[in-house]
Amino acid sequence: MRRTRRKARRGVAAIVMIVMLLILDLVVMVMVLGGARDQDLTVRRVETVQAFYAAEAGLNMAVREVMLDDDEDGDGTAGAISDDDDEGNDPTFGNAAVHVAMAMEAEGTVLTSHGRAGQARRRLEATFSGSAGAGPNGLAASYFIDDGSPAALADIDWTADPDAVGVVSVLNWPRTSDATPFWVGGPNNNYGAEFAGTITIPDTGSWTFYTESDDGSKLWIDGSEVVNNDGLHAMRERSGAISLAAGPHDFMVRFFERSGNHGLIVSWRGPGVPGRTVIPAEALSH
Repeated sequence: MRRTRRKARRGVAAIVMIVMLLILDLVVMVMVLGGARDQDLTVRRVETVQAFYAAEAGLNMAVREVMLDDDEDGDGTAGAISDDDDEGNDPTFGNAAVHVAMAMEAEGTVLTSHGRAGQARRRLEATFSGSAGAGPNGLAASYFIDDGSPAALADIDWTADPDAVGVVSVLNWPRTSDATPFWVGGPNNNYGAEFAGTITIPDTGSWTFYTESDDGSKLWIDGSEVVNNDGLHAMRERSGAISLAAGPHDFMVRFFERSGNHGLIVSWRGPGVPGRTVIPAEALSH
């Protein structure tokens, strides 16, 4: 009888021990699973932070491109950040990638930055009330002294280092005598001047541009010649028309003077500007 009781007690103890071991195994399993979950949460948190900072860095780069009107990442558009290499992959910041798109909306220029790291995604936006490429008002001016007697714009070495630089608000110099230098400290004769930057077109449509100059001048928009008023001549006006979408466009005027009187006036006419008007400073930037 005693042996039977002892066996029963041992059986209960064994069952209790097995149950305790099962509970211990369950506790260990819960701890392991909890650690894995915590580790997964940590990875996700890190990826979220990486995605956010990639989106922020990309947006900052795009804002810089817009303000400088310069395609610094070489993707073909000032303000967009994407496909930065030959493999067609978006640029990366650490372990995260970023893509910034630019769009012209009614409220202005909208930059949308998408950062991604692992499974994390973050999206940031910036809106400019003005137009992309709109830097400080006025055009960047470069002046070139010519050692010969130029008879056309091609006679000026536009690739040389300029003899002087500056900024002009508008291109409006009526004809004046050769006793008045075209720029401060410049010569009266035998020189060229280049004015470059961005012109902001207020409304889509057909626009006519005019250069009135003594001597020759030309005007380009987005790299296309619009007005050809080249050669030796007294104050003379020439014009050209071009269809343009509203927004910013590359803009450049070149002018040269050989001798005698000199002057340069650049005007426009288009939707909302019915008469020939000197292009205002607020439409020009560099």
